Amino acid sequence: MYLIDVQDLEHLTIRHFEGDPPPYAILSHKWGKEEVTYHESHKLVGSQNAAALKKSFEKIKKCCKQTAADGLRYVWVDTCCIDKRSSAELSEAINSMFNYYRDAVICYAFLEDVISSEKPTSPESQFGKSTWFARGWTLQELLAPSIVVFFNSTWENIGTREELRPVISAVTHISPSFFTDGDMEKFSVAQKMSWASRRQCTRVEDEAYCLLGIFGVNMPLLYGEGIRAFIRLQEEVMKVSDDQSLFAWAPPKPQSLSEYDFSNTDSTKLNGGLLAPSAAHFQASGNIIRASSSRSSLEPPWAMTNKGLRISLPLVDANSVPSVQTLNTYPHRTLAILDCRYEDDETSKLAVFLGGPERLQDIEPRSHLPIGPFVRTDYRRGLIKVNENSVGTPAKQRELLIRPKESSSSNRPWPNYRDGRLVLIEALPPAVRGFKLTETIPQIQWKSQKDTGVTSFRLSKSNFSYGRVALMFKHLEGYAFLLIIKPQSHYDSFPRFDVQCAMNVNRAEQRKDWKDRFYNKMTLGSGVFQDTPLTPETPDGRYHLRLKVRQLQHALMINLNNVGDGTRGSPNDRRLLSPGSPRALMMPPPILRDG
Repeated sequence: MYLIDVQDLEHLTIRHFEGDPPPYAILSHKWGKEEVTYHESHKLVGSQNAAALKKSFEKIKKCCKQTAADGLRYVWVDTCCIDKRSSAELSEAINSMFNYYRDAVICYAFLEDVISSEKPTSPESQFGKSTWFARGWTLQELLAPSIVVFFNSTWENIGTREELRPVISAVTHISPSFFTDGDMEKFSVAQKMSWASRRQCTRVEDEAYCLLGIFGVNMPLLYGEGIRAFIRLQEEVMKVSDDQSLFAWAPPKPQSLSEYDFSNTDSTKLNGGLLAPSAAHFQASGNIIRASSSRSSLEPPWAMTNKGLRISLPLVDANSVPSVQTLNTYPHRTLAILDCRYEDDETSKLAVFLGGPERLQDIEPRSHLPIGPFVRTDYRRGLIKVNENSVGTPAKQRELLIRPKESSSSNRPWPNYRDGRLVLIEALPPAVRGFKLTETIPQIQWKSQKDTGVTSFRLSKSNFSYGRVALMFKHLEGYAFLLIIKPQSHYDSFPRFDVQCAMNVNRAEQRKDWKDRFYNKMTLGSGVFQDTPLTPETPDGRYHLRLKVRQLQHALMINLNNVGDGTRGSPNDRRLLSPGSPRALMMPPPILRDG
């Protein structure tokens, strides 16, 4: 373990300790752009060196000064006490990180975005809104140390974790009782996962790696594996815990349509398994606890096999559960009852929907073999409360296999090409900036790159159940326009599309019923859903969008520009202008195609 020696604040040095290190302080902070690295940390002597010129050097210097003031000689700072060029050392440090913070004498939590030094009394304070509470790695840095002291941007003491307990609990959704006794064992797996559900990491794999110490597990680091890291984390948790609240999760409610995978075809998302694709799926699991303190020793252990998860669970026909009968369940639906419940409901356990090849009552037990395979279904219905005393048919304990659906694209060549036509909407120029894609019909998952402004998504056959796709772009001032995409002919390996720009959706009554009109294939304004070209005239020229479409081999490229200036005449003669009168009604331009 490497520690910074603060005995001489003018000549800081790095020392290495084998075995048990001496008493040390530790820093918790949000990484910035100019952090001092391990190989630069050996140059901390003096002030005229590369490390001292970095912005974050001041943070390290103030931390060392605070360490010395507290009577300690050593401090650990993750940025410069881990040699990240060594994969072995990085793996060891990440697997030991929780212990590093737990064994520290004191932890300094530096909140660089908090200016005020007043003790906060509300989650809406600067302290409560600090990005420090939104990062994945800082969760264990909040939980593990015995003493945590918070400092603002100028290193003024804000207060201790104990003093700020009510505010911290409200911000983090962690029970105040934890901050009283620090007993993590009394919380279920689902509750611990929920603590991380609103936090973010720069690397997707770190969403799992930052939780290793919280669950007391270890695993090798494989950067590049993506969401598979979180699946591996849950597999490791299963090896040390029989807490079935691990399976008590549901998809989070999306903030916008673009954040939800409505097609449910992405193998990295909802693939029919019992393991969650991310911590965000435990966002509503903060009040889920174990229904019984321990599992029966007669029940077979769980096992992840090459045929899926082998586990013993009580099963009941979904249609025999009163709370489910009104949900219009599909045939062959089974409820698997988990040994967990909501904290405020002692009478009901939680269950998840399973789908199988046949009805539960028609499945004959096959001696020692598990039944199935099953897949988890009906994700949007979330978790179902089941009172085993009120179901029509008693639940039967069965050993079963729950196997995720095999990805249709994970191991095949050209998966993206076969999953649909890539559509790229180029960044809107300054004259049209302010419009943002907000809705689609049918619902499609899209991505908007903040750095380039490009919006991308894929269109497959399933997206054209209504014969066309509509994209709604809205402006902060209330203006809106639609892009209508329609296949030119049959959908083959290289589909081509017609794209129309429909802009007469500014009035409130038009925006209100555009969806109904779309479903009914009616016109909205001037020929929005018709196949005829639309008039290029613009009443006052505030917005006159020029649409350019390029049918490329790899993608459908869509470019929008504003050629309006408030005068009538040829659109080709109009120059780009910033928005003008707010009274303007937008009209669509002619369709332009470029093969």
